[in-house]
Amino acid sequence: MNSAIFKIMPAAGSRFNAVNYNEKKVKQGKAGLVYFENFGNLQDKTEISKEEFKKYLQDYSARNTKIINPVFHATCSCKNNELSHEQLKEIALKITQQLGYAENPILIYEHHDTRNSHVHIVSSRVGINGKKINDSFEGKRANHFLNAILNREPHQEFNQHLNSALTYKFGTHAQFCLLMEINGYKAQKTKDQFLFFKHGEKQGYFQLSDLDKKIEITEKSEKNTNQIKAIIYKYRKQYSGKLRSNHDHKFTTEPTKFESDLTKLLKQKFGFDFIFFSGKDKETPYGYVLIDHNKREVYKGSDLLKLDLLIADAEYKENEHVTISNSNVYTNFNEENSNEKFQQGNEDKSEIQLGEIVGDFLEEIERANYQGDGRARNKRNRTRKGI
Repeated sequence: MNSAIFKIMPAAGSRFNAVNYNEKKVKQGKAGLVYFENFGNLQDKTEISKEEFKKYLQDYSARNTKIINPVFHATCSCKNNELSHEQLKEIALKITQQLGYAENPILIYEHHDTRNSHVHIVSSRVGINGKKINDSFEGKRANHFLNAILNREPHQEFNQHLNSALTYKFGTHAQFCLLMEINGYKAQKTKDQFLFFKHGEKQGYFQLSDLDKKIEITEKSEKNTNQIKAIIYKYRKQYSGKLRSNHDHKFTTEPTKFESDLTKLLKQKFGFDFIFFSGKDKETPYGYVLIDHNKREVYKGSDLLKLDLLIADAEYKENEHVTISNSNVYTNFNEENSNEKFQQGNEDKSEIQLGEIVGDFLEEIERANYQGDGRARNKRNRTRKGI
């Protein structure tokens, strides 16, 4: 239950297109309406169209024309199926009620189109009295309510995630931050420390001097690079590397993730997590990192296999050749044993694709995301370096 997340979507005008989005998913069989309340005479109808829901919300919100963005749209999610849709619905209801939306018209949809169970909540920011519902520090307050509902102690959770990340071999600051962001943290770099934020507030820190010592030790140790190369090369002959993305980019806080038949197989069989980096609104990634959760090692993708070769389809593979030193190494690799050692907890972590992380991106986050109440401001596309 500790994995539950509540996120409020950015302001989205007054047309309540969030209803269109959710009803479209319902029509596609990917979602279902599981709760609606405070819709006046619509409550007694057995069938209600999206147009009726939208009109009611628009008319309700029009009582206060000073509110430019009256749409309230949020999601409540968890890792895999850790919580049922019913449990997520109840959590979402408790949070929205504590935020001040208890008497407002509200819609909740359960979604089945991703690996992680989640629900969408749609309401109006206009209160029953016609005044705007207080949205100051709304995201931060929502996470305080969530932590209380789940009996979650964030700082203790941070220490567990930090200790786990430090058991991996990594060669750069960015790779370390990558391991922390897998668990939902945002990193801010100061002169002497990395500060880590989650649930709208700072959870802990790690000294740069200690991190540099860890990296220095890693640089002196040997990684199984040839073994990784050989395994990838073996299975890329049998499985397509053509990438597909995880969602349609609309009304979701989940960053774009890429996967192919090849990367999916390697993750299931060996615990290899391929994390691809792409620019904003780009359909094709420009680089990747591989995390070996079995050996607990992080690799820069270009040190293993060029991206265009990794994501090549079957036709391209027939006409190219890759040389790998000690290419028979995979014959000595106990695949079955490796698969057994790969823990489900790590697989869960690996499902979360990363947002902004690299080199001096951390200073950008410091300026943009964690001033005042910690809410994101002035989001900009950043370039990744050094991963």
